[in-house]
Amino acid sequence: MLITFLDCPWIRWEAVLSITVGDSRCGQNYTIYVRHAVSNSSKPPVILGAMFAKSRTVQGCDAYWFAHNHMYLAESLPTLTPDPRHGKVKQKLQHFVMGDSFMSYDESYAEQHGYPIPNPGQVALRLYKDHREIEVKRLLYP
Repeated sequence: MLITFLDCPWIRWEAVLSITVGDSRCGQNYTIYVRHAVSNSSKPPVILGAMFAKSRTVQGCDAYWFAHNHMYLAESLPTLTPDPRHGKVKQKLQHFVMGDSFMSYDESYAEQHGYPIPNPGQVALRLYKDHREIEVKRLLYP
């Protein structure tokens, strides 16, 4: 829904969002890769491995956000990414995030497939306009 609303380019269940926070001249620009899910996996190491693999295919994003996995995970890791515009390699902090579930577990496909019972909630990324930082917030529902 967010991809459609923002009119971003997307391929099937994934997109790369470029977001400027603050003034276009002096604000901060963030690139976020969003994917619906990792197919046929309920194990965090497999999902995290898929996220790392995608970060090598779609390089240079500030965050890789996988939704719809029925479990929370947030890891921030430094990486070296090519900067062809300036002809060098730069180090940046990349965030790998996946969110909880906002749907009822009982009688859902998650229960039928034996996924672990999630905490109901979502993940939010806090982006700053005056300095370059991403803060991952876990929003649990009461």
